[in-house]
Amino acid sequence: MTVNTATLRSSNRQRGLQLIYYYDCARTCVYGVLHHLTQVRDDPIVHGNKFKLADSSTWGEPTDTLELEDSKWVTVQIQHWSGLHFRLAAIHPLQVLRITVVGKHVSKRSPKPMWLGWLGESMPVLEQTWRCYLRRFAVDHWNRFAKQRLHWTLPNFSTTELAERWSELMPLLSWQLWLAREIVQDNPLPWQKSQTELTLLSCGSGISSYFSGDSHTGE
Repeated sequence: MTVNTATLRSSNRQRGLQLIYYYDCARTCVYGVLHHLTQVRDDPIVHGNKFKLADSSTWGEPTDTLELEDSKWVTVQIQHWSGLHFRLAAIHPLQVLRITVVGKHVSKRSPKPMWLGWLGESMPVLEQTWRCYLRRFAVDHWNRFAKQRLHWTLPNFSTTELAERWSELMPLLSWQLWLAREIVQDNPLPWQKSQTELTLLSCGSGISSYFSGDSHTGE
């Protein structure tokens, strides 16, 4: 996800918000803490040294380093830097993580180092934090389904309250489709293959036939 100053300001108003996001290594630059506040002309200097993700000479020593065994990548190293911030949001501290596959099993097919950021009051332990980001793939699939099939972002509501109420219905609609998979039949398009275990997408295609009485699996 993209994190900007507006997101950081919003998180300041919502104290319980916790965010984990991906950094573009080639373009991201954050700043360290300036321990002694100085002033040039009328503007105080609040930024410390630059931390360029693409330049290892600017990283300094990590706050923590952890190596753990992973069933897929064998050995994973997690480096953690704390006390950083974006240039336009100096009052919001960031945690930066670098996840790397290490060891003798590293090859050209191994994934490149991944940079993650954490925004929140309390970050989980390193072993859990990077796995939180891996869960985004399931969330991304549902977001696409809600937008394309449930028309999540289609209505143009007049108030924020109505938009929030509509968004609250999306999980309920998803659960209804999931629970209906036992009573609807697959209704694939001519170029699609039939499925024995229906997904949310296939349930959405077949449930209209169920309610119209065209297709039933039982009484």
